Parts: sequence; C-alpha cells; structure tokens
Amino acid sequence: MLTIRQLIQLKAKGYSHKAIKVSLGISRTTVIEYVRLLESSGFTWEQLNEMDEATLDAIINSRNNYDDRHRKLLNFFPYMEKELKRRGVTRQLLWKEYSSDESDPYGYSQFCYRYQQWSRSVNPTAPMQHKSGDKLFIDFSGGKLSVIDPQSGEITEVEVFVATLGASGMTYACAVYSQRQEDIVKCIEHCLLFFGGVPAAIVPDNMKAIVSRTDRYEPQITQLFRQLALHYQTVFLPTRSAKPRDKGKVENAVKNVYAHIFAPLRNMQFFHIDQLNQAIARQVNQYNARRFASRQYSRVELFEKIEKQALKPLPLQPFEIQKHKRATVQRNGHIYLSEDKHYYSVPYRFIGQRVQIHYTSDQVEIYANYQRIAIHQRNRKGYGYTTKKEHLASTHRYILEWNADRYIRWAKDIGDDTCSLIEKIFQTKSHPEQAYKSCEGILRLAKKVGNGRLNNACRRALDYGSFYYKTVKNILERGIDLQQDLFHKSTQTTPEHKNIRGSNYYQ
Repeated sequence: MLTIRQLIQLKAKGYSHKAIKVSLGISRTTVIEYVRLLESSGFTWEQLNEMDEATLDAIINSRNNYDDRHRKLLNFFPYMEKELKRRGVTRQLLWKEYSSDESDPYGYSQFCYRYQQWSRSVNPTAPMQHKSGDKLFIDFSGGKLSVIDPQSGEITEVEVFVATLGASGMTYACAVYSQRQEDIVKCIEHCLLFFGGVPAAIVPDNMKAIVSRTDRYEPQITQLFRQLALHYQTVFLPTRSAKPRDKGKVENAVKNVYAHIFAPLRNMQFFHIDQLNQAIARQVNQYNARRFASRQYSRVELFEKIEKQALKPLPLQPFEIQKHKRATVQRNGHIYLSEDKHYYSVPYRFIGQRVQIHYTSDQVEIYANYQRIAIHQRNRKGYGYTTKKEHLASTHRYILEWNADRYIRWAKDIGDDTCSLIEKIFQTKSHPEQAYKSCEGILRLAKKVGNGRLNNACRRALDYGSFYYKTVKNILERGIDLQQDLFHKSTQTTPEHKNIRGSNYYQ
C-alpha cells in the first residue's frame, strides 16, 4: 500500500511511467496495471491521494471498474462498521437503512459479502466486533517510567496501567508503584471515574493479583476483585493463558502508549508520582482526541457518540477494600484485631463465640451468624481498647463476678503494695473491664512465687511507675524483687562515728 500511495503522488505530479518505475523499483508493466486500475475507478489523482488505505486496497483488488453504485456502497461501510458497535444494531437493520436511500441497492446477501470483503481488507486479522459498553480491557505496560526522590535523588521505577474500551478504543493510563491488589483496585476506580461509567465486563490477563486459579473455562477470581465486581455490578473475564489476541485492543493500546506517552516524556524528570500522572493525563487526552488514520473521527468523538451512554452509572459510594478475619470473643467482651494490635468491644452474650471481622481503612464491623453485632471506627493505637458502654452493661452472671472490688479484696489478701498497684491499674483505664485481664494475670502470679515475692514485685513496679502485668512478671523472672531488702539497707542513714566529720565541720 505504501508503493501505491507513492505511485499516486508521483502520478499526480505528472511523472511518466518510466520515471515511476525507476523511483519505486517496480516493473513498468506493474506501473501500467496499477495506473489502469486506479484510473478506471473514476477518481482524479488528487482524490485518490486523499483516500484511506482501505478504499485504495479495495480498488486495486477488485480488478473491475467501480461504478457509482459500488462507490456509494464502499462509502457506506465505514459508517456501518461504527454503527455495528452499538447494542442491538444488526447488519439486517443497516442494510434496510442503506436500501432506503438507494435507487438500485445491492441485495442483502451481496451487501453482507461485500462488507465482509471490505472488513478483511481493512482489518486483515479479522478482530472481534465489540458492542458499546460491553468490555473494558486492562493491562500493564512492560516498560516502566520513573520518579526521582527530591531529597535523596533515588530513582524509583513505577508501573504504567493501561485500559481501553472495546467499541470506541477510548484509552486511559496512569502510573502506580506496583501491581499489588491495592494499586490495581485504585487504577480501576480512577479508570471508571475517567470514563464516567461501568462496562458490562472487565477483561484482564491472568495476573495473580486478580486470578487466583487459571482455567480455560472457569478461572477463579480473588476475593477482593469479586467484591470490586459486586460493588460496581460488573464481572471479570480473564483471557485465556498465552492468548494475547484475546485482549488485542489493550495490547495495541500499550503500543500506542509507548509512542504517545513514553516517547514525549522520555527526557522529562518527575519528583512525585502525582506530577507524573498529570503529565500522562495530558498525553492521554491528546491521544484520544487524535483522529484515526483511516477514519474521519477520533476515539473521544466515537466514545461520546456510541459508548458513553451505553456504560452503566457509577455507584454513589466509592469502593473500599474490605479485609476479613475470624476471632474469638475474649472473656472481657472484646475481640483482638491483630493488624492494629487493638481491642474492640462486642455485647457480652457473645463471649467465647467465634465471630467474623470485616474491616476497611476507617471502620470495623463484627458479625456472628451473618448478623452484625458491633460496629466501630477503626483505631490503630497499639494495645488500646475501643469500648461501647452498652456492650459492657449486662446482667450476665459472669460480669457480676468481674468487678473492681473483687480484685481489690483479692489484692489486700496478698499485701498492701499489691492492693495499691491494682488500684492504680483501675485508675488508668477508661472502663474497669479493660483492667480485668491485667489484674487477674498479676494476682495469679502469687500461686507461682508466693504472696511475699509478689508483694515485693508490686512495690518495685510502683517505684518504676509502670502499672502493667508484664512489668511485674519481668521483675519476678529476673529476681529483682529479691534485691529489695538490700536496696533499702543502702538507703539507711550513716551511723555516728568519730572519724566522720559531719556537716558541721564544713560550716
């Protein structure tokens, strides 16, 4: 086609057949045949020079003179290709539309046959025909961009996420630090926000973050992306393994990203990923606004016309990553979230039961038998307690047994210092129930070491100002409580002696 295009340009300038033969390196007979076919089409050389490759290819391969009837049909095919991407639009419907405007239209079978021939000449690989709003193809580019740390000068390579809609080819791209699940979720959210709607299906390859088990017929999607699909009312349809043509749209988009994003940004430096994404967004907008080489419209024009209204509306609330854990409700009426090392209260009737914890970045929900029994704002304070009073107010027999007076009486039987430490523990907690576990742990140490040692260890803990079970336990394990008498002897006043001058001497 490049040779034909050059031949047309040379012929339009008035070059002879011999000059064209020498310039293009083809035989004079081939030049004469091409000229005959092109002249028989009825178009001038200037008009032929403005035609797209598909039409020129059809003229060359037809070997027949093109009458007005055939030319009108060829001119209808680009419109037909675009309209077939709309939902519900069929060849039969378009044939009727074509026939209504023609005095001598082709029959339906010839109409379909000639469209098929034209389509193959335009797209030799016969790609899939995508309906509007049907599929969004996503992938990561193999190449990477980079961000420079302004403080240290360290260069960090970042991944480039690419997504394109099947029908219009409307493309989105952004940079993220990794291909982890959280980053991919963020990319998809920003992508859907960019398009202003949700497609019927999202088509990734078999990346491990999305597909937990590959299968030709029923691949298994990870739990996080099942939640994402449920939130946006869409589905994930992974491609077959090692079949890049299944997502040829995005493979081609990645190639274009190299040409229209990587190349223009290759000599620029970026000191923050947001700064890089702003530059990528500008290049993406220019790329989408650029007209197709063989079409009289751009991706954004095609998107606005046939695909935007076909997308499902975005949900009112953005998606939040939700994690899940199982835990047992402890005797103090709290569950322990190991990720934050924090305790959350639940109603006391669930003590000892296994519950399910669902938590996001700012909220913790607790479920028992598929019923939510508690909800809290997430708190990342290590070893802290988040407690609701209504969870503690219960008439259960076990709670009546657990109260501050009970532990204080127990501590008095061991010693005054132990009693003082237990009182201090209750004073430092917002609710008495939060201190029960620490108090019980301290008081039960008496069975191992005896009341005397425990009382001495509590005295040491009071001196340190550390009112914790671990403090008392460490004192006992290291035998520091046994040094208590020696410590007190060293602090006694020095006895009178004739060799000691005393403070009066220095006056």
